[in-house]
Amino acid sequence: MKVLQLAYRLPFPPKDGGALGLLRISEGYLETGNEVHLLAIRTPKHWISDDEIQSHLSLYPGITCTVVDVNTRPTVWGAIQSLFSPSSYHALRLNDPGLKKVIIQILTNHQFDLIHLDGPFWLPYLNEIRRLSKARLVFRAHNVEHFIWKRLAQEAKNPLKKWYLNGQWPKIAKEEAAMAQQVDWILPISTVDAAWFSSCSSTPQHVLEAGLPLQQYPQMIASHSNKWCFLASLEWMPNVQGLEFFLENIWPALIQVHPSLTLSVAGRRMPEHWKNRNIPGVKFVGEVESVKEYFSQHGFLIVPLWSGSGVRIKLIEALAMGMPCISTTVGAEGLGLVHGQHLLEANRVEEWLQVAHEVLSNPEISISLSQKGRDFVLQHFDNRVIFEKWMQALDTAQ
Repeated sequence: MKVLQLAYRLPFPPKDGGALGLLRISEGYLETGNEVHLLAIRTPKHWISDDEIQSHLSLYPGITCTVVDVNTRPTVWGAIQSLFSPSSYHALRLNDPGLKKVIIQILTNHQFDLIHLDGPFWLPYLNEIRRLSKARLVFRAHNVEHFIWKRLAQEAKNPLKKWYLNGQWPKIAKEEAAMAQQVDWILPISTVDAAWFSSCSSTPQHVLEAGLPLQQYPQMIASHSNKWCFLASLEWMPNVQGLEFFLENIWPALIQVHPSLTLSVAGRRMPEHWKNRNIPGVKFVGEVESVKEYFSQHGFLIVPLWSGSGVRIKLIEALAMGMPCISTTVGAEGLGLVHGQHLLEANRVEEWLQVAHEVLSNPEISISLSQKGRDFVLQHFDNRVIFEKWMQALDTAQ
């Protein structure tokens, strides 16, 4: 089968959850015997050189790649214009004449069996795609995008920001619903997200979990219960807001009761001034070269997330290595993980204090979480198995 994958950004370098999610899609199609033509947008935010792209592609000889430069930099004028448009600001920034021209060229010169659309903001191009191709259209929902912006609006303290976000998220919701209604398949990332798409569309769905090449994740030995770490992209607003809330409202209480605790904070695009912050027990290390090596040096991963949608790739990676994790309910949402069995959940200050007391006073908890969390991920998140099931669903529907 010939697959055209339309990606809203480059999947290289595969270091953050967004890039990893896109690359796992390409790998999944390749591993199940398909040809993949990747059309990826190169944005200023995720810009890498042509040489770097070719270096990454050399590892995937089965992928043919077309890169289109699109300037998606947010501007004040663009944000103002979006106030008077039925489209969200996100959709407006990705609606590009040059990108449309390339899509037309590819579909004119090539035939595909399946067109895989990553994210909802390909909506402006659907009519042209339908006109030029008989391929089945698949909408991959890496999250329910408007859930993120709705939660951010609810949490916003600045009245102007709250007003603006409250104007944006309903537009995004309409775009996601329209996208769902106009494709042939929806691939939500979790059953939680699938429930929302079922409420606005009768389009067939197949839950496509966030898979990993699990053979690449060696098991670590659970230890160092007092050495906690945080790892996430710090260009994504929910991650930044969640970490800030944790450091301001939860960490001081934890360190007062458990002075032996330490926290290492790592992530891409960490603001430079963060590295000079002086918070007792906290070290800001910025971007790390190896996720696996970083995890192996610590005892627990924390996921302090109170807004967002989709799933956390880094949480799955940690569990795959047998690393015990503590997460908010939102941070573990949609993964099917059970509190006290696969990980520990904590939301309020007193809950974080309770789980800290448990793991520091009883090493057996870490050992149990390590094994059961890893077993769960091995069973449910193997990328090849996930795509084999997706291919079977497609074949059955033909």
